[in-house]
Amino acid sequence: LFAFEDIPTMPARARLTLFDGIAADTVIMALRGADETIRESVLAAHGARARRMIEAELGQNVQPLKQDIEAARREIANLALEMAGAGPIQLREEEGAA
Repeated sequence: LFAFEDIPTMPARARLTLFDGIAADTVIMALRGADETIRESVLAAHGARARRMIEAELGQNVQPLKQDIEAARREIANLALEMAGAGPIQLREEEGAA
């Protein structure tokens, strides 16, 4: 089982691959109300320009519906599961990997 909240446990390379294919609007919606660990893990998977844009959007005082936030988080988690099933990413570090 994998959820949006598990993103910080993913290898950095897998996060880069995952977020390369996700629209910024979806990322922004999913990060609304997310804790700092999740937010930093997701932002670290973006280039400097995209990161600044996402941070600027998150800085705005917008209160989206909770169901919209949950839908964005589900979309990201589902894509991660699909990609892991197809092989391009791992959801967790390999045992014994440093």
